[in-house]
Parts: sequence; C-alpha cells; structure tokens
Amino acid sequence: MKTLARPWLVVLLAVGLGAWARVDALDSGFWADDFMQYAMLTHAWPSQRAVWDLFHFVDGDPADHKRMVDYGVDPWWTHPQFRLSLLRPVPSLLCAFDHRVFGFEARPHHIHSVLWWAALVASVGWLLFSVLPPEAAACAVLLFSVEESHTVPFLWLSNRSALVATVFAVAALCCHLAWRRGRSATFRFASIGLLALALSCGEYALASIGYLVCAEFAQQWPGVSRRRALLPAVTLTLGFVLLSAALGYGSSHSTLYTSPFSAPLDYAGKLATGLPVLLGDLTLSIPADWWSFGSPWPAQLHDWSELSDATWETLPAWRTWQLSGGVLGALLTAALLKWLRPRVSPADFRTLLWLLAGAVLGLFPVLSSFVTTRLVMPSSIGFCALFGTALAQGLSALVRWYSKLRARAPHSSLRADVAAVLVLGVIGYLHGVQAFSDSRHTTQFFAFVADSRTMWPLTLELDDKTSGGQRLVMFNAADANDAPHAPFIRYAYKLPLMRGFRLLSGAPGEHEVLRVDAHTLELRVLDVNGLAGSMVGSLTRAQDDWLQPGQQVDVDGMHVEVRKVHAGQPVLMRFRFDVPVDDPSLVFVESTPLGLRRLTLPAIGTRLRLAAPTMPDHNVFERARREAEGDDKAPQQ
Repeated sequence: MKTLARPWLVVLLAVGLGAWARVDALDSGFWADDFMQYAMLTHAWPSQRAVWDLFHFVDGDPADHKRMVDYGVDPWWTHPQFRLSLLRPVPSLLCAFDHRVFGFEARPHHIHSVLWWAALVASVGWLLFSVLPPEAAACAVLLFSVEESHTVPFLWLSNRSALVATVFAVAALCCHLAWRRGRSATFRFASIGLLALALSCGEYALASIGYLVCAEFAQQWPGVSRRRALLPAVTLTLGFVLLSAALGYGSSHSTLYTSPFSAPLDYAGKLATGLPVLLGDLTLSIPADWWSFGSPWPAQLHDWSELSDATWETLPAWRTWQLSGGVLGALLTAALLKWLRPRVSPADFRTLLWLLAGAVLGLFPVLSSFVTTRLVMPSSIGFCALFGTALAQGLSALVRWYSKLRARAPHSSLRADVAAVLVLGVIGYLHGVQAFSDSRHTTQFFAFVADSRTMWPLTLELDDKTSGGQRLVMFNAADANDAPHAPFIRYAYKLPLMRGFRLLSGAPGEHEVLRVDAHTLELRVLDVNGLAGSMVGSLTRAQDDWLQPGQQVDVDGMHVEVRKVHAGQPVLMRFRFDVPVDDPSLVFVESTPLGLRRLTLPAIGTRLRLAAPTMPDHNVFERARREAEGDDKAPQQ
C-alpha cells in the first residue's frame, strides 16, 4: 500500500480512471441550455443578458415574462409569476470565455470541463488525504472518481457550474482545516476567498458548506473560538442568499424547481421523499434518476415473472420500493459505522462522522431542484470516505488472511476477517465496479440523448430565405421542456433565427386536431395516461396552479381558450391565430422518429389524429442519412 498511499499517484490514477469511464462525453456536443446560452451571447435571446448572467432564464418582471412567452421560450400555460433565474457569474463568464476563444466547436468546451473535473478530484484528494489514513483516503478518492453522479456535470456544459462550485468549496474547506491545525493565517484568508468564489458559482456551493460547519463542531480547536471561525462562512452564505433575493434571482411557480422561501410547504414535501431517494443512490447505488424518469426494473421483472397483470398491479409501485431502498441504505450506513467503530481510531471515527453529517446536510439545498442522480455529487465525498475506509479495512483483512495462509498460521480472528472481506466485496462491487460501469453507460446514454435532441430540429427542411419570418408551431412533444430549444438549435447551426415557437400541448400522448375555421384549431388530448405533470405541475407551472375551463391566454399572434380540463390539466383547447393557419408565416410540425416534419392541416370542419410523439433517436437520423446517400452499411435500429 505504500505506493498507493502517495497522494499524487492516487489522484492521477483516479483522474485517469474516471476520465476513461466518461471519455464519450468529449463527443457529446452541445445540449439543451447550452443553445440558450449561445443565443444570449449572440444577442438572439428575447431579452438581453450580460455575459456574467447566462443562467438568468426568466425573472418575475411582467415585461420579461411576456417576451419569453411571446417568443415561445416558455409555453402558453406558463404561470404569470413563473421565475427561474440563478446567480452564477463565474460559470457564466467561463461559458462566455469558451465561446470567445473556441467558438462553436464543442470539444474544446468539453476539455475545459474535464479540467475542472480533474481539479475536483484533486481537491477531494487533498481533503481526504489530510483527514483520513492514507489507505482509506486512497480507496475513497478512487471510489469518488467513478461516482455516477459526476456524469451529467462532466458531460453537460451548462452544468459545469456544479463542478466549479464544488472545487472552490472543497478547496476552501482544505484551507480552513489547514489553518485550524496551526498553519499560517494565509490559509484562513485563502479559505474565505475560495468560499466567496464558490458562492459566486451559484447555489450549488451551499451543498458543500455543511462539511465546514460539521468539521468545526467535530472537536475543540485551539485558538480562535468556533463562533469566530465560522463567522466568515456564515456571513458569506447569508450574504449570497440575501443578495440573490434582493436582485430577483431564484425560482417560483415551478414544480421542478422549488424554493424553500417562496414555496416552503412544497419544498418540505420534496425533502420527505427526496432525502431517502438520494440516500438510496448514495448507499445502494439505486439511481435517483429513476425517481423522476422511471426505472427499467418493473417492466423487466414483469416480463420475467409468471404473475398475471391483475396480480402485478396489486404490488407496490416502484417509487414505494425506491423509498424503502433509501431507508434500508440509511440503516446499512448506521450498521457499517457500528462495524467500523472498533476497527479505526477514535479520531478517524470522528472524522467519518463529521464527513457523513456534512454529506447529509448537503442534500438539503440541492433538493430545491427535481430529484436526479447529479444532485448527490458534493454529498458523495462524505459517503466515499466511509466506503473507502471500509474498503481499506477489507483489503487489510484480505492481506492478513493471505499472509496467514502462506505461513500456515492459525486464524485467530477468522470470523472478523471473513466479515471484512464480505464488506470489501459488496462495497467494491456497488461503488467500484458497478459505479464505473454505470458512469460509462450513463455517459454514452446522455451523449446519445444530446446528439439526438440536437439533430431533431435540424431535420426540418425550411426555406432559409423565409424561415426568419416564420413561427414554428408544434402540436405536442415527447419532452415539453426540450421542445423550445428547437429554434435556438437551428440558429446555432447557422440557420435563420425563426420569428417564434409555439408548443400547443405538453401532453405526451395521442391528440386530435379539428380545423374549426380559417384561423382556429381545436386540439383534444386523446390519451390521459402520462398527462399528470405535463402542463400543470411542469417546469413552468406549479402542481397546485390548476387551469380552469374558460380560462384564456393571449400570446403574440395567438389566443388560447381552455375548454375542458382533467384534474387541472387542459385536455381540450382552442387556438385562434392572427393569420389564417394556411399562411406561410406559420409552420406546423409533428415529431417523428425521423425528426421534425411539416404537417398538412385538415380541411375546415374535419379532424386529424396525431400519433404520440416519439423521443428523438440519433441512430434513426443517421440511418436515414446513410440510406439517402446510398450507403448499404447503414446501421440497423
């Protein structure tokens, strides 16, 4: 273990291992909010944004709200007070720097993100090697590098802010601990400065501040009192929160993003379910993404089982099992701590306790967002420290066992050694082998998603001479949150910026459209399955802000009347346009496996049934392109 115990060798190995698992991210291109920020930087966004303010999507100002809805960045059902604006000046400036230096070439942008991720692994290595025994720290850093929660921040350029904020926050903690251990006051000033930088990267820094607080309460430090030691961190944190509120940053009237200040009850509800789900991810590697996007396991188990459909439907829903997994993971964590207590020194055990306490505290601020795996990245530091310590104990037992076998010595503690090796096997598989595999497959999946959703609007053939004066009208979309990116994706690829975008329904199922007269279309939702959370309870409208029959909304060039609702969700709507629907300024499209395709509207008084939209598939686009070029080697779907 002497070689592995050298921190710089371990960090290099960890960086190489984690980068290898996610190497496909380099070719994932731009995705989602990346195109919106490009539009902001090139002054194509409906409202002007400064280069340090690229996470300012929409604020509570009525004029700003109107510009966003009139263009179509936010759909017609957006709540009038919807707000999603994040104070992240440093990541914004880094994004502006990339576009200034590298232009619209994605790979250098991704290399920049990889460098920040490598800095994160190095800063975590600095922290863990300074507070844990070398063998435990080495194991923990290696586990941290392959943690699946890193994958989206590693791959998604707009989410780089999470990496940068955590780098500065962990470095601030390291400097604070160095100062507390008697190093020069320079480390104290460095800690304060780094923490200020972390907060200037946004609210994600709050997820790491709990470590510093818990470290202070872990023991009695000599010199400066605990209150004075924590005063700068508390002042900076409160200052960031108050400044963000005073400048109008934050979220409101959204289901996906819930502020504890504007919607405390909704936030408390998220904590009740989100905490066990995130703990299940951290402890048993049950992806938190499955809570929000669905798990593949129910369908697979149903196919494997011999249970009838009626019997299967009586079983608890997947979310019940996932919540139970989180509770089980918390209990197993407590059991692992109990097992480790007599095996490590009291000082090391106290270190594990404050790292775990800081990790759990770090879950509270991130749950203002919707539940996903990427939220646990800062908290994974503390849990990797626990699992790394247990892994080191298991490796020591394995070495001890092997030495006794070679020497044919009696096993005085065989039961304890077997238990340690079992712990080694379980943790090594869940948080080592499986984590590496999951990180690799998740990177490939999200890279595929990014490519597919970028290609999706680019397949639409329009006349470049006239498309700048046209509005793109989409009846429904498989993902209503990604649909408004379409005109900005086209613009980023040097196609004319369209006059606007209209998404008529957020329901993902089948629809029927009736042409009422020359100006009016009536849209009916035929499939209410999956309707929950499609419009009410979505990104731009809270789940308790129901729409009502007779409610009317005016958007630039379009009047909307809600005629019928189901559980607050509109299922029958009328859309009256300011020009005839046959006017060339309106481009009606539907989403198909081959991308966006123009739709021919029915005659007046007749109806047209619309199939449920499908998610974009890059493989289908590529196969169609190769077939069009006469390539017989087109891949099969």
